[in-house]
Amino acid sequence: MSIILTILAIAFLTFVLNILIIQSNNFIFIVFKKPMAWVAFMGLLSFLYFFIGSRFDNSFNIIWWSALLAFIVNIPPKAKKGDAAIDQKEKNKIVDEMYSEMGIKKGILK
Repeated sequence: MSIILTILAIAFLTFVLNILIIQSNNFIFIVFKKPMAWVAFMGLLSFLYFFIGSRFDNSFNIIWWSALLAFIVNIPPKAKKGDAAIDQKEKNKIVDEMYSEMGIKKGILK
């Protein structure tokens, strides 16, 4: 029974962490256009996640596995090859337009 509860706890915490990562990316990084605030939020989130998780019984196994799974889930997919693929120049143009909309013209953030 303990193993089932541990697996359920890992699944739940992975789900919660995944939702927090996706929504913070959507709102802080994309909508409010504050990449440094997003980086700070992710640092604070990781600290709080491990701090709160340390209060659970058998916490580090649950926390480490759920953090690893959330990281794996958030890895972007590989680029398509073939007709549907966008070439590198088009990708760079799209990225430059996105950063210019955010007000980042040069520097380390770009």
